[in-house]
This record gives sequence, C-alpha cells and structure tokens, in this order.
Amino acid sequence: MPRTTPRHPSPALPRTPLAALAALSLVALLATACGDSEPPVGSVSVEPAEVTLPYPGSRQVDLTWSAEEAVDAPSARPRVFVHLLPEDDKEVLRTFDHQLPQAWRPGREIRYPLELSQSMLGPPLPAGTYRLTVGLYHEDRRWALEGGEEAGNREYTVARVEVPAPQPDELPKLEYEGNWSPLNAGTDRQVLGFRYIGADATLRVSDVPEDGTLGIELEINPAPVGFDRVAAGTGRPAEGEADSGAGDGEDGGGEGGDDEGGDTISAAPAESGVPAIHVLVGCDGSETAVSGVGHSQVEVALTAGTDCALRLRPNYAHRPAAGQEPDAQEVAELARLIQVTWNPGN
Repeated sequence: MPRTTPRHPSPALPRTPLAALAALSLVALLATACGDSEPPVGSVSVEPAEVTLPYPGSRQVDLTWSAEEAVDAPSARPRVFVHLLPEDDKEVLRTFDHQLPQAWRPGREIRYPLELSQSMLGPPLPAGTYRLTVGLYHEDRRWALEGGEEAGNREYTVARVEVPAPQPDELPKLEYEGNWSPLNAGTDRQVLGFRYIGADATLRVSDVPEDGTLGIELEINPAPVGFDRVAAGTGRPAEGEADSGAGDGEDGGGEGGDDEGGDTISAAPAESGVPAIHVLVGCDGSETAVSGVGHSQVEVALTAGTDCALRLRPNYAHRPAAGQEPDAQEVAELARLIQVTWNPGN
C-alpha cells in the first residue's frame, strides 16, 4: 500500500522569492553592522547534526525550538528559513523554508520533523560538504537565536550535509504519459522544477534497480482568479468550495491546535467533497488519495525489476466563472507534481 503523508507544516505555504531573499539578507546585515544587540528570543537545534543527502533522495531531520521571548509576528507564528550553502561560500543553493507549525510562546518547546531532499525534477547538487543554516523571520525582520554556529545575519549553522556524487545508473526510469505539462523550471531554490497535472496523468516507473521507495509530492492549486472549481465530469460546483483560496496564507492550519483558518491536507477519499487526487498504483492494485488545497506526499514501495504505473486522477476541474473567457492553460493547471525522490533499500 502507498503511504500518504501531509507535508509539514501547513499547506500552500508561500515561497521566498530570490529578490526577497536577497533583500532580507541585506536588511539583517545592515542591522548587524549598526550594532544591533537585541537579545536572543530562543534557541534552535537540529538532529542529527550530520546528514548524507544523495541525489535524488530525501532525509529527515528534527528541528527543536525553545521559545524564551515573544516575537511580533502574526498569530505569533513566524516563518522559518532553512538554507543549504557550500562549506566555504554564502550562496544559497537550496531552501526548505516553512511556517512554524505552532505559535511561538515563551516557555514552549516546538519539535517537528523536516524533510531535506534533492528532487529528480531538478539538477543534482555537486558532490561535497554543505552547511545547513536556519533562522526565524517575518517579512524583513529576523530574530536573534542561540544554538549552532553564528553565520552572520542572524543565520545559524546547525548541521553539515554530505552530498555524494550522483549515480544515474542506479535510478529507476520514469516516463510521463497522458495529461502532463512539459517540465517547468522552478522560480526559487525550493521547487526547482515541476509539472502540471491534467485530468488524467500517468507516471510509469520501470527498470527499478533494487527495492526502494518512490516519493512524489503533489500540490493542489487554488482555483485561478475568474474560475470556479467543479466536480470532475459534472460541471457542478465542488462541495466545500465556498472559498477556493482558503489555506493559501501564512496563518493557514498547522499542528498544535493554536491557530484557526486554512484547509488541511488529509488522506480523505475524493468522495469527501473536497478537491482531491486519486493515486492508483498499478503494480499492486492499491489506491490512495490526497485532498485539500496545499501539499501532500505519497510514498510507494517498489521491488527490484518492477514495471509500475501510477495513475493520478483529480476529482475536480476548473471552469471559467460567469462572464469570464476560458483560458486553456489555466483550466489544465489543476495541480502540480513538485518533487520526485528515490530512496533505495527503504
């Protein structure tokens, strides 16, 4: 059976554009240069402190935050930046940014897993040793922290990541059949490449070199402006779609029960009335579904020599709202495949 996992923390998280990333670093640098001596608001640590991240694999680390002072962020939930940098350079090569899953409250410890990955939809990192740095921010504000090695600009090195040379001959073969868009380049260092998923798309996996786990990350998009989300094949408005854009802001649902608002990701079947994508796994006849606006991950265990087809079928479609001219591209952009990983031996 495939394993379906909500991506942590909350769905539909906004990404940090490259220009904003540079501006944020500049503001923090100027604040440091001007002698800003603001005391730390808490501490952060990551376990394990040494990680090996092959291409195109994924590895889990655990982040632990200990809040000591209050922060002035909406709902007391600042965002977390997680950067991967060369050992001897400050160029950000990958990001794993996300919103803190619980409210930051003095005296609280917040611990959760975070997946580091190299997606098959993007290029591999050069082999070598990298620094994993973290920090806490909201808009152009960063907060001082304790823990890790001070890297400047209120950024803290908390782990080292070893990237081995890619082994292309040890990867399964992937073919995209049916209603997929061409591979699109990502617009930031978090999603390096993606494909839009149409009404019926198949990911065919063959030449599996050894037993392992294929991971795919899916993103169900809000209905585009000027479009309604409708149940697939009916033309009727999909149930639970009073606000198709819910869950797209920074105060969307998260773990911990401290905040309200936003759709949540679950493995609920498509018949539940929320936008969902059925995933039919041809090699073992199993089926699962991901639902709700935002991100979710499906993991499929494969055996050596497998020839397996994963069929993705959204239970909804996008229809131009009354008085709007149809746009074929927007109608087709129901969801995105934003990550593919392969972990042998799992």
